[in-house]
Amino acid sequence: MIKASIIIPTYNRGKLLCNILRNLIGQLPTDGEIVVVDQSDEVCSELMEIAKNHSTQIHYYKIFVKGLPHARNYGLKRAIGEIIIFCDDDVIPNHTAEREKHSCPISNGKYISPQRRKDRKEFIFQRIKKIFSRWTLRLCGF
Repeated sequence: MIKASIIIPTYNRGKLLCNILRNLIGQLPTDGEIVVVDQSDEVCSELMEIAKNHSTQIHYYKIFVKGLPHARNYGLKRAIGEIIIFCDDDVIPNHTAEREKHSCPISNGKYISPQRRKDRKEFIFQRIKKIFSRWTLRLCGF
């Protein structure tokens, strides 16, 4: 069973996406997958070559309906992982050095400091609660 699915919607950014895929493939565990949802007008040959060479890890889908929400939902329907990670097509994730330096997991793009690892679940829960409370306040107009 695949544990994590990384969904990357893209629109006319083939070269940037190729850099991201090269970076992610090196960091992706064996039980992970990358779902690429391409809405581009033209197909990037370099992207197709990478997807073909790593067909067990990269699942490429070409769709013709434009829009980020639609692309994310499409990728979500195709993903088979227990954990879903959304990644933009212009971000190059590189947390390997940070993770090795501190020997700890990554959460929300930042590392969890070693002193907080003991109560990691509570820390992550409080962080998510804080983010959603801000979002709820904004949604209600406060």
